Amino acid sequence: MAPKSEIWRNFIKTDGSGKCKIFEKIIKTKNNTTNLHNHVKSIHGIIFDKKIKANSESKLLVDTSARDAYDLDDDDVEEVVPSSYLFSINNTSHLLMQLLVFQVTNEITINVDDAQNINPRTSCTQETVAVKKIPQPQITVVINNLKSFQEGRGKAGQINNSLVFIIIKDCLPFRTVEKDGFKSFMMVLCPLYKIPCRETIKNLVDNKYNAIATKVKNKNCQLK
Repeated sequence: MAPKSEIWRNFIKTDGSGKCKIFEKIIKTKNNTTNLHNHVKSIHGIIFDKKIKANSESKLLVDTSARDAYDLDDDDVEEVVPSSYLFSINNTSHLLMQLLVFQVTNEITINVDDAQNINPRTSCTQETVAVKKIPQPQITVVINNLKSFQEGRGKAGQINNSLVFIIIKDCLPFRTVEKDGFKSFMMVLCPLYKIPCRETIKNLVDNKYNAIATKVKNKNCQLK
């Protein structure tokens, strides 16, 4: 029988425990969901109301514009994506915590090549399975990676340039960056990236145009 609690949408149920779908961490349930709620509250930043029934949200929250654009019916949408989950991360300290937790929970993995060499007649215990530890990166590396996503730096600048290219190439409106679907996509693709507002994108496009126009003029002057 499927779990009734809404919290189980974030976990894969196993015998006496639940496996987090995002961080792949095993959480013991002890015949209740308290530990599961504590995990999503502290790590994911989500708070579920235990009194809400699982079937209270049976359809995806899609705005009218998205339904019209993709011709979606209510029956086409079955899985619930809580908006609090998509946009719950709003500060860098929480992002850093999630990044560190993800690295710690994935620190120990089984070496597949060594596991295949185990005698099948022996039991697969912790003593017989070879374990390979992945070194955890230094905190300075994590912080530098976080800083590279700040406005005007490293990866943030690269993503901005790519975003400007997409808008120009596909003739997309500047308001694309304010659409919920685009925000959700970027949250999954790159949670650390701060999406620029419509006005910022407009300025970036203008700057790109001016830069290219200057290059073309200089090249024409050289040909004369």
